[in-house]
Amino acid sequence: MAEPRVAMVLAGGAGTRLLPLTASIPKPMLPFCGAPFLDGLVRVLAGSGIDRVLLLVGRDEAPFAALPGRSALHGVTLEVVPEEEPLGTAGGVRAALERVDGTFLVLNGDVLTDIDPVGGVDAHRRTGASATLTLIEVEDTSTFGVCVRDGSRIVDFVEKPVPGSLPDQRAVNAGTYVLEPEALASFPPGPLSFELDVFPTLVARGDHVEGWVASGTWTDLGTCSRFLDGHRLALEGRLAWPTLDDVPADARGVRIDPTAQLD
Repeated sequence: MAEPRVAMVLAGGAGTRLLPLTASIPKPMLPFCGAPFLDGLVRVLAGSGIDRVLLLVGRDEAPFAALPGRSALHGVTLEVVPEEEPLGTAGGVRAALERVDGTFLVLNGDVLTDIDPVGGVDAHRRTGASATLTLIEVEDTSTFGVCVRDGSRIVDFVEKPVPGSLPDQRAVNAGTYVLEPEALASFPPGPLSFELDVFPTLVARGDHVEGWVASGTWTDLGTCSRFLDGHRLALEGRLAWPTLDDVPADARGVRIDPTAQLD
């Protein structure tokens, strides 16, 4: 069976926790290591065999106008798909189902990670799952939603559990999914949440929701402090980010963009 070559990237969030950085720039378009964050994410997807990206944005698509041309340089066809009204994390994907044919990926547009975005595909195929969630294990689950598993199959979701209440369950949602169109097609059009509506409903009705536990570096960039920490991860070499290749380090290990003006 052919590998999925289409990914939908969720990029419609308001980015209020990143103000004032997002006062005039959408969160996924903020400069990150020399280029808009989405530029680097598209390069990561291209390196994993994805050649078509549907970028799900809010009503204003103008800030993303340059991305299709930039993505084409890396062999990726990028389509900006605006939402006339907020549809939640899953509603926009549900509305774009007619644009895909077969298995596809969904990614959050504000997660920095070196986990292979197609890493869960083998588990998805092997188990015949309707949906496969990439999971990451954390030491303290009390600030996350835990995906409770029986073997590798997800059987429940517990939001911010009390420490010690779920022994041996440390896997949380890393924000990358492998999906079959049919998993979403049964939901009505309109506002929809993966976390609150789709995945709990699939589990409750007996669909196979697989949990693929990955290893690697993973962090969201949703606050100013996390955005700064994400830069440190990449600049210190603890996570490879493709746009850094465009700004080589000098003998001191310092990277200076050629367009930068230093005072």
